[in-house]
Amino acid sequence: MKRMLDSGTIIKFGIETNTEFDYRAIICIRLKPAVDAREMIKRLKALPYEINHICEVSGEYDIICFGEAQSHEKMNRLIDTIRRISGVMETKSFIVLRQDLNIKSKHAKG
Repeated sequence: MKRMLDSGTIIKFGIETNTEFDYRAIICIRLKPAVDAREMIKRLKALPYEINHICEVSGEYDIICFGEAQSHEKMNRLIDTIRRISGVMETKSFIVLRQDLNIKSKHAKG
């Protein structure tokens, strides 16, 4: 991949999303001190909702996940479900208003 970026074979890449989901959110999760983040990630993966990316992070929050829903109500249910999981101390959610996924690589020529 790096060689193709450096040579200019690939000049940009991005993510193609499923357009059936009109609502997207970034959900930050703070865990209680004794909770293992890897175990929480397993629980999040098992939820019957569209969580398409989960990251264990450092800093104020322990996990950040990216959720999608077909309606505002379904997004609210997803966030409420996460809040009710045993071991979750706090969540902070950011509803995505607009996104630009065609980010040009810094390795691209021109």
